[in-house]
Amino acid sequence: ALEPRMNGEDLDKLEEFKKLNPPDSFVEGAIIEMTVKGDTLVYKNVVGDVGTLKSQPFAKAVCDAYYGAEPISPTHMESVMDGLS
Repeated sequence: ALEPRMNGEDLDKLEEFKKLNPPDSFVEGAIIEMTVKGDTLVYKNVVGDVGTLKSQPFAKAVCDAYYGAEPISPTHMESVMDGLS
């Protein structure tokens, strides 16, 4: 979902991101936290480890993936938007 949104830029950040996650950690109900500020993504994985990725193309791709025109989780986007009202 992220690679096509990155337009060929900073693709090495995808591997860095994958390394932030323990094997088989993306299971239903798993909780992760992401904070994006400018070109920096701070990521807390399911076991509580925190990592930082500095890349504008990666940060923009994450934001687009969750909050763009075609979100990967429409229900997440709706939940966030409901929380803002």
